[in-house]
Amino acid sequence: MSLVKALVIVMLILLCFIIALGGGPNHVRTGFRFWRDPGAFAQYSASAGDDKVVIQGATGRFLSVWACMVQATFAYLGTELVGVAFGETPNPRKNVPRAVTQTLMRIVFFYIGGIIVLGMAVKYTDPLLGAVKKTSGLASPFVIAAKNAGINKLDDAVNGLLLIFTVSAANSDIYLASRTVWALAKDRQAPAIMMKTNKRGVPIPAVILSSLFILLGYMNATKGSAQVFGYFVSLVTVFGALNWVAILVSYLFMIKAMKVQGVPREAMPYRNILLPWGAPIALFLTILIIIFNGYGAFFPHFQVDKFLTSYIGIPVFLINILWWKLLKKTKRVRPEDADLVTGRRSF
Repeated sequence: MSLVKALVIVMLILLCFIIALGGGPNHVRTGFRFWRDPGAFAQYSASAGDDKVVIQGATGRFLSVWACMVQATFAYLGTELVGVAFGETPNPRKNVPRAVTQTLMRIVFFYIGGIIVLGMAVKYTDPLLGAVKKTSGLASPFVIAAKNAGINKLDDAVNGLLLIFTVSAANSDIYLASRTVWALAKDRQAPAIMMKTNKRGVPIPAVILSSLFILLGYMNATKGSAQVFGYFVSLVTVFGALNWVAILVSYLFMIKAMKVQGVPREAMPYRNILLPWGAPIALFLTILIIIFNGYGAFFPHFQVDKFLTSYIGIPVFLINILWWKLLKKTKRVRPEDADLVTGRRSF
């Protein structure tokens, strides 16, 4: 499924690139025209029911860019899956650096490359972008680019392919969630039953618990699909960003412990050229996104549901930390006392 996903995305990127160069049935060469007319930055628009508002000027453009930042955070979440898989990876000294490099290259090509060609092939003011249901394949900007170029029926193919994408993503997410629950149980931070595995080492109770959240999809029965998806985007963004805050804080403390104990960075089998100085920058930006994730709840008027889904993760995160601190009476590990040896894999 991952291979199919990669091939489809490559095909769509090539399709938009060819259309932008005038290779479509209408032979219209757009190039970078849409980057100049109407420009690269849209005004921010928000809606709640029948109420709609468009914020003009520099403020509107800034809010639009920030909305893209929040959406991008949602899209990029899940790259930590590669870290969860390390525990079950043979020959990690060789495979871990390769996996991290491949993940970075895929992000650069698929995400950034896809955005560039879409900006060439589709104008952000295109009426089709807001004229169809968000749950239809017609809502895809790739489909709109093809339709404008005179290519029809691509929406049916995209609808079918979206099912493959969804199953592939669900597979990865259940793996990530179940292994996390299993690790928590192993550290006595979750019920012991979650540690049980079958003969193949699969933590069945943790997989069942993680799979139960699929039932949230039935919220579509009482709410619109676009509205429910918006709830999930907000929830996943704030919880995922908080997860990355924990990862970055842990990394910064590890680096401090290595410095205090005289362990050089060269001792690590994989070193990124953006680290360690990139970590505090990423931490600052991630905290900013958490704080302003729910600003859309205040436009065009205050919306309680959007506000709760955008910020409920913060008290849940802090209450879990405080509850565990008070219950177990744990103390902060000093850099000179941090254990940098136990659990290391030298093969």
